[in-house]
Amino acid sequence: ESDCPHEAAFDAFICGAVLLQLAKLLLINQGSVFEPRIPLIGEYLTAVEPYKNNVNLIRARVSFMVSPWWVREIWSLSPHRRVEPTLQFTESSC
Repeated sequence: ESDCPHEAAFDAFICGAVLLQLAKLLLINQGSVFEPRIPLIGEYLTAVEPYKNNVNLIRARVSFMVSPWWVREIWSLSPHRRVEPTLQFTESSC
């Protein structure tokens, strides 16, 4: 057992949620303000297609980013919720 377990399922869930939010933002910017509608799943995939394999956060200086308004919402889903979330980015031993 490790002090810092890796939660692969939670990581995958958050990656999927972020991908869908980014696709939604791209679709909102392409759509009409006067005719709002719910996009089909194929439109989400088409919206992010031009960006496929273009962002490599593993090699970036900051390996992850969390919007302040998402911290509590995401943290409530985490198996580590007994610790209060913080917006401070600190070095981790994990």
